[in-house]
Parts: sequence; structure tokens; C-alpha cells
Amino acid sequence: MRWDSDFAEDLKLPIYQNSNAEIMNIRRVLLCGAPAILGLGYMGTESKQQPTLVQETKNLRLLDQLKYFQDAFRIANYSFANCSNNQPDEKAKWQPNIENNNPDLRALPYPYNYLEPQITAEMLSAHHDHHHQTYVTKLKDHVSKNQNYQGKSLLELLSLAKDDLMLQRHAGGHYNHVLYWWVMTNEKNSTKPSGALLEKIEAKWGSFEKFKEEFFVKSRDNFGSGWTWLAVNQSGDLVIINTDDHINPLMGVDGEVCYPFFVNDIWEHAYYLKYKWDRPGYINSFFEIVDWDMVNHFYEDYASQKKPVPL
Repeated sequence: MRWDSDFAEDLKLPIYQNSNAEIMNIRRVLLCGAPAILGLGYMGTESKQQPTLVQETKNLRLLDQLKYFQDAFRIANYSFANCSNNQPDEKAKWQPNIENNNPDLRALPYPYNYLEPQITAEMLSAHHDHHHQTYVTKLKDHVSKNQNYQGKSLLELLSLAKDDLMLQRHAGGHYNHVLYWWVMTNEKNSTKPSGALLEKIEAKWGSFEKFKEEFFVKSRDNFGSGWTWLAVNQSGDLVIINTDDHINPLMGVDGEVCYPFFVNDIWEHAYYLKYKWDRPGYINSFFEIVDWDMVNHFYEDYASQKKPVPL
């Protein structure tokens, strides 16, 4: 592993700035490696010596310094992975999770800084390793106390969640997040769906742009915490659905069971670290990183056949 400035350039991390230790620059320094986190500086030639985290934070107020040192230690576990020459810089290949009766938190399908700048590494690590982990932990605890749920797959738990608030919150929170991780990418493989899905969208909304507008409005106006979905209903039609909390269309809580294959997380914890109260800005950024090839696959192989995506 190398920590020199050339490697930083490979990662496109703007760590050469010395202007009042801007917040974004500090976060980039954190993500550029454990030496910075430990205050040891960066290895390299003297002419290209890089600033330590201490130097980068010297002009911040004390409380802000404490906040970013907390960030440093929280992100320390990811720094070596993000800066390693062996770290994959592409999204993992999706495999159907058929044997999904052990609801452990699985690794993200990409590095923490993979979705930047739309979704920062700080956002992704907090969202996945803290919020998502909480739902998994509480789901396992709930299942352990109910013999009727033990040995059930995640999809089976969702089908039993209509009358169980804890399953709605935690089985839903687990499944919903896994789908959310998989429908995003930084690869500019496509800017909209194709094939059967695009034809279905154009038949219902007239154009992809009209669909996108409606999905944006539904996401923006989804009151409080929830999710906005594209799903297939029992008639085989596409529907845009808002749900509260972690309710999933597969549960049938709000009516008929539908089969979701595309989703955006509208909980504030999904976007607040960067976008604050700017939910519309977050939604627009989300559409810039949608993996439409993945969405096409989930629709054609599962939802269009009224089958849940096996996550």
C-alpha cells in the first residue's frame, strides 16, 4: 500500500488545498488514510509532503475540531480499504440471495466512496454501518424471541409482517436498504431504463421524463420518513408507491401486495449529512447514480413475473 501524493491523485482527492481547512477537504483527508487520522502526515517526498489532520483542522472552532476527529476515528476502519491498491473500484456482481434465512448485514456492493460526490463516504458509512445495522440487529433479536419466525427467509418474514409492527420496521428496514444499495452505481452505463421496462414506462407515462417527474414529486412530498417505490401491482401495471417508515409493498399493509424493483430512501438519515433539508436536491442527485441496468434486471427477471427480488 502506498500513501504518497500520486496515489491521492489516483483517487482524485483534493488534499492539496490549504484554504481554512474546508469541511469537504477534511473529509477527503480522512478518507485518504490512517496516517492522517493518526496525525502522522503522509509518506512521500519532502516536496510533496501532505498535511496532517491536525494541520487541516487548525482554523476550525474547537467543537468543530472535536466533531471531525470523531469522524476520523469512526471512519478509520474504512480508510485502509478505500486507499488500498487491492480495493475494487467497481460494483460487485449481483447474485440472487436464495438462502437468505440468516439476516446478517452484508457488505456494500462497492467501496464507501464509490457513489461520490452524490452520496459521500461519510453518508454511506453512517447509513449502512449504523442505521442499516440497527435494523438487522433488532430483526435478529425479534426473530430469536418468536419460534414461528425462526428459520424463515427474509422474504417469508416480509410476507408475515402485515400484522407485526416489529417485522415491518426491521425486516422492512433490512430488505428496503439492500434494494436501495443495489439500484445505485457510479458507472455511466445508462441514463434511463431500456427494453421492456422502458416500453412499459412510456406506455403509462408517455415518456421517461414524465415518469421521472412523477417519481420526483412523490418522493419530495412523501411526508416524514419513508420510501418511494416503483413496483408491479397484481394487474401487472407499474405503480409509484409511497410508504411510511419501513413498510414494503410486499407486505400488503396498505392494500394489495405489489412487487417492488426500484426504490429511493426518503428517510432524513439517507441524505441529511450532505443535503440537510434539501430533499429535492438529494432526489435529483439520486437520479444521477441510478443503475438502470440493475433495475432492468430486477424488473424483467422478477417483478414483471410477480416475483419478489431475492435480496
